[in-house]
Amino acid sequence: MGQKLRFVFSTITLVAFGLVLQAGPAAAGETITLRLSTFFPDSHCTNQDMHFPLAKEIETATNGKVKVKLFTGGVLGKATAHYDMAVKGVADITQGIQGFTTGRFPLTSVVELPFLFPLGMSATTCNRVVWELFQNVPELQAEYSDTKVLAVFVNEPGNVYTRSKLIKAMDDFKGQKIRCPMATAAEMIKALGGSPVTIATGELYLAMEKGVVDGTLFNTANMNDWKLWEVVDTYTEGNFYNLAWFTVMNLKTWNSLPKEAQAAIENAYGLHGGEMVGQGFDDDYAKNIKIAQEKNVEIYKLPQDERDRWRKATQPVYEAWVKQMEDKGLPGKKVLAEVQKLIAKYSE
Repeated sequence: MGQKLRFVFSTITLVAFGLVLQAGPAAAGETITLRLSTFFPDSHCTNQDMHFPLAKEIETATNGKVKVKLFTGGVLGKATAHYDMAVKGVADITQGIQGFTTGRFPLTSVVELPFLFPLGMSATTCNRVVWELFQNVPELQAEYSDTKVLAVFVNEPGNVYTRSKLIKAMDDFKGQKIRCPMATAAEMIKALGGSPVTIATGELYLAMEKGVVDGTLFNTANMNDWKLWEVVDTYTEGNFYNLAWFTVMNLKTWNSLPKEAQAAIENAYGLHGGEMVGQGFDDDYAKNIKIAQEKNVEIYKLPQDERDRWRKATQPVYEAWVKQMEDKGLPGKKVLAEVQKLIAKYSE
């Protein structure tokens, strides 16, 4: 009997000890370490100009009680899995790209419509538009209801790069296989006369080198990160599109944090984080232009009147987007009008 009681007592003790371990540092009043996962390498501007410095800001604001540990390069999961990784708690915080999961963030894709942001608008300014749009539209916020949103932002506008044929007019797209990063970009390339192709970023270098595609849509700031200047000869700049990004947190993790920790994280990300990463994209854009010039890449800046023609040719993409949203019972017309209003506001 005594042995049985000792066994039961030992079992209860081990279970209790296990629960203390499971509860983690927050329950014990120790340091809280949050795991942030991104599929981009350490050197990427989203890490260098946002996550790493914001981790320091959060640690300072909480007097060292909250630390953010980055897991970069996709070591915790593939690019397309990052939103679900936050939902399921594979990581506490994740960064990803909405367009990699087609149909999951329908209203957010408004910021990816072709030629939406004007020539000359920096990523920093674009992100003021995007964050205010997110704040103003409850239906857009609802797309992320299973996570805590820390930031929604865009990179600097993407452009067209080819292996040989310089794109100067719409006719130049004919017969050209152009890699597109998301569905709205593919519709834009179709409207301009090209043939869209879907290829993962990590496979793009070889696809360009071997001629699987003739060109690619990509943002200039990150061309060197993927060594893509080595496999392109031409670059047409026209602010073709923007790509939406997210940084989100697991809801259970968020709700378990002390109010002071929550406040420190919200103050770090949001508009502040969007402006920081926007400046990072803008700085890396300037660096990449210099690299392109050093490698003798032929650079062509699309004149405004030609860009206006291209934008007009892609109007059916806008109309189809609004119809698709409205058919789903979503306020597509309202959201498009709101983002256009904000772009006009920040263009003044």
